[in-house]
Amino acid sequence: MGYTYIHEIMLDKQIEIYIKQFMDIEVTPTLPPVPGIDLEKYKQTLVERFSNPHIKDTALRVCMDGASKFPKFLVPTVVEQFKKDNNTHFSALAVGAWIRYLGGNDEQNKPITLQDALAVELKLSELAIQTKPSAKSILSVQQVFGNLAENQQFAQAVERIVNLMYEVGSKQTLQQWVNETPYGK
Repeated sequence: MGYTYIHEIMLDKQIEIYIKQFMDIEVTPTLPPVPGIDLEKYKQTLVERFSNPHIKDTALRVCMDGASKFPKFLVPTVVEQFKKDNNTHFSALAVGAWIRYLGGNDEQNKPITLQDALAVELKLSELAIQTKPSAKSILSVQQVFGNLAENQQFAQAVERIVNLMYEVGSKQTLQQWVNETPYGK
C-alpha cells in the first residue's frame, strides 16, 4: 500500500478495522486465559503501540522473517478455528497479503526487499510470482503453513485475495474484504 512506517499503516481506518476484527473475532477465541492479563487491555495497548508515530517502526522490519512467524502466530489460530468449524475470513487476508508481498514489487512496481532467510531458502518469492492465479502451491509449503492448503475454503479465499490484490490493488481489496465480513457488522 506504499506505507513505510507501522504508525502510518495504523492510521488507515480500514486497516484499523481489519486489525481489531481479526484480533476480536478470530484470534481472541483461540487464546487460553492468562492469569493476571486483561486481554482487552492488552489488545488496546498493541493498537496504541503500533499507532505511535514516535516509535518509527518500519513495515519492512515487522514483515521480516514472516515465514518463521506464520507457523508460530497465525497458523495455530487458523487451525483452532478449523477445529471449531469457524470462518477464517480475516486470517485468509493476512496470508493473501503476505503472498502478494512475496511477489517482490509493490503496486508502484518498486522492488520490495525481502528480509526473510526461511522464505529465501524455500524459494517462496518464486512460488509467489507463479501464484497468480493459484495460491495453493505456496500454501502447500508445510514448513510455513502446515496443512492449511488442505482446507479448500481457506485456499480458495487466499487465492481470491491474491488475485484481487493484483487486479484492483491492496486498498480496494482490504475495503472489499472488510465489507464482506461473514460475521455481521
